[in-house]
Amino acid sequence: EFLLTKIGRQQGRPLTVTDSAIRLLMSHRWPGNVRDVENCLERSAIMSEDGTITRDVVSLTGVDNESPPLAAPLPEVNLADENLDDRERVIAALEQAGWVQAKAARLLGMTPRQIAYRIQTLNIHMRKI
Repeated sequence: EFLLTKIGRQQGRPLTVTDSAIRLLMSHRWPGNVRDVENCLERSAIMSEDGTITRDVVSLTGVDNESPPLAAPLPEVNLADENLDDRERVIAALEQAGWVQAKAARLLGMTPRQIAYRIQTLNIHMRKI
């Protein structure tokens, strides 16, 4: 609502968004921040003839139902592989567990306290999700 009012004031006309356009906007993965949404709405408003932003107009801006994947899934590493050193084994478990220490500890047969100690002693930097 706020962005729509702001863009409408800039263009000197009232703007509305159809329900299908809202659903499309909500289903899209916005990798940036609010500015990405604002830019998309501005482009859509410019392309709409009567001030109504429809699903078709939003689609023309490059937003569609097909959101790109965040990253290709990593192949699972055999945690029992004897060729892995301790650091590689802990990192592989963390990656498989989505960097959740408690889950990684279960995969390795450790307690959360043990894996936290290993992470610290092996100087593994935890990823923020």
